[in-house]
Amino acid sequence: MATNQRTGKVYISIDGLVQESMDGAKLTGAEGTERDAVTGTSVFGYTEKTVVPTIDCEFAHGNGISIMALNAVTNSTITFACDSGPIFLLNNAWKSKAIELTGGQGKLAAQFQGKTCTEIILPA
Repeated sequence: MATNQRTGKVYISIDGLVQESMDGAKLTGAEGTERDAVTGTSVFGYTEKTVVPTIDCEFAHGNGISIMALNAVTNSTITFACDSGPIFLLNNAWKSKAIELTGGQGKLAAQFQGKTCTEIILPA
């Protein structure tokens, strides 16, 4: 792994099965908290709230991918593996939004959420 490499490709797996994910997969809320400033006559500090770890992605749709199987994801481990090294595990994950299939482009959009997200950083 090159130390100058930055994340380009992302590989999505559901329960160990690698999917044909397209460019643009996005992971949000991996850290589990969001902070909002508290202000008045000055900046007093911040409050925290819990956020849900979420993966938004698109798969190349074809004969090998089942919308019904993706819809059935309710307690899975979803891996968001970066070509630069870090791996994120979405734990106890479920399919959250309705799946969207776009004809003519072969894109199947899906969103997954989980109870927690674990980050694994491999040694360089």
